[in-house]
Amino acid sequence: KPMEAPSTDAVDLDVCNNVLIKNCYMSVCDDAVALKGGKGPWADKDVNNGGNYDIVIEDCRYGYCHSALTCGSEYILVEDIKGNAGDFIYVAPWTQFYNLGDRKDIPISYSNNITMRNIDLDCTTFFNVKKSDQYRLSDFCFEDLNIRAKKGQFDKDIVDRFVVKNVKVNSQEVR
Repeated sequence: KPMEAPSTDAVDLDVCNNVLIKNCYMSVCDDAVALKGGKGPWADKDVNNGGNYDIVIEDCRYGYCHSALTCGSEYILVEDIKGNAGDFIYVAPWTQFYNLGDRKDIPISYSNNITMRNIDLDCTTFFNVKKSDQYRLSDFCFEDLNIRAKKGQFDKDIVDRFVVKNVKVNSQEVR
């Protein structure tokens, strides 16, 4: 495990498009790839902020990192993965909003149209997702997954319109 250091993402993309990350080895004490659309409590109102799109990450290997991919977004495809991880999927409120400055409300985050398919993984926790008033999740698809997890619980009701096809967790079919 590396020494902790501040802001040490291997690749930090902020409002980018048409990016290829290929044949990389990433081992850092933060996120391997972080996709960001802006910072601060008013990020959703700042005209200089925006989305990341057409980002392709392929044929990469990962050592120690908090996450292979960190984002809060839509239209994401993760496929053809083999290996091991702490969490197969982890969703949590964005902590930048702990300091709201002069803002009175907490902006709602959205993640939708997330597809994860053709994945063979050993992990500690399969579905590390809890209900939150800070985000809305919809239109997820898990397809052709073979997962071995110490904690294999799965609550697909947390996500609106969740499709599950050919998913096995600890050799048990998940529906």
